[in-house]
Amino acid sequence: MRVFRSLDEPRLAGEGKPVALAFGSFDGLHRAHRALIRRVREQAEALGGLSAVLSFSNHPLSVLAPPYAPKMLLSPERKIEILRQLGVDVVILPEFTRDVSHITAKRFIHEFLVGRLGLRHIVCGYDCRFGAGGQGGGAMLQDEGRRLGFTAEVFEAMRRDGAVIGSQFIRDLLAEGEVERAAQLLDRPHELAARVATGEQRGRRLGFLTANLEFSEQCVIPANGVYAVWVDVRGARYGGMINLGVRPTFGRLSYVPEVNLFHFHEDIYGEALTVYFVRRLRSERRFPDAAALIRQLRLDRVHAQKALRAFA
Repeated sequence: MRVFRSLDEPRLAGEGKPVALAFGSFDGLHRAHRALIRRVREQAEALGGLSAVLSFSNHPLSVLAPPYAPKMLLSPERKIEILRQLGVDVVILPEFTRDVSHITAKRFIHEFLVGRLGLRHIVCGYDCRFGAGGQGGGAMLQDEGRRLGFTAEVFEAMRRDGAVIGSQFIRDLLAEGEVERAAQLLDRPHELAARVATGEQRGRRLGFLTANLEFSEQCVIPANGVYAVWVDVRGARYGGMINLGVRPTFGRLSYVPEVNLFHFHEDIYGEALTVYFVRRLRSERRFPDAAALIRQLRLDRVHAQKALRAFA
């Protein structure tokens, strides 16, 4: 799979192979995204050409209206990795900048999609907007395609239990702690990359060795509470439970995610790991003393292990 990080890099039109393109934000690469990308791969195969995905490494609102920019479900690197797993031939993942925002929709179609990519077929979502001022959409792609020699397909919304499957809906689920419902729409657990930070080692004194974690502020963090999780560390996967919150039993006011890995006792300060959220066990709450907290943590561990066995 080839990866391009700028709109100036691709020169696929000169390679002589027709291109079928998926165009959109694809944050999360959820079920609806995957269906759209499958369609592009089918079209590429029928054309005897290349399947390509065009997205951005950041959300356009992070440039156009930063206070309204959503947190991301996937990092750019993880998005590329999943697209590789989906069998895409070419990924174009530039940064959305002010300069990009000034490109008109028709110029984008003429100069980039046709001129650089040699586009023969494009698939976009029902809510696709592009070009300066959001002038472009599915209808414009279809109109321009008839003039310029490519076909355009607009994917209608996909629904589950009456709700549209979309990135914002998944963000809303995670904000409520509904990680299991989010996983159903993502076709995998929501994941977060983290780095292990130094802490007060209070968990060790309670009999639960924990690691304090630092998450990127740009990514979606589920609601405060205790969760059953899988964690990738040092090339292996371990079950565990994580507390997201402020540790109210000890009068903490700052946000400190803490993970307890089962059957793992090594020093991993400063190391990177990935957390996969499997099930929310309970909300965060204050306990009257350390003994009451320990009793609850033991119960949490039993419930977490049961949830992980069911998910394995």
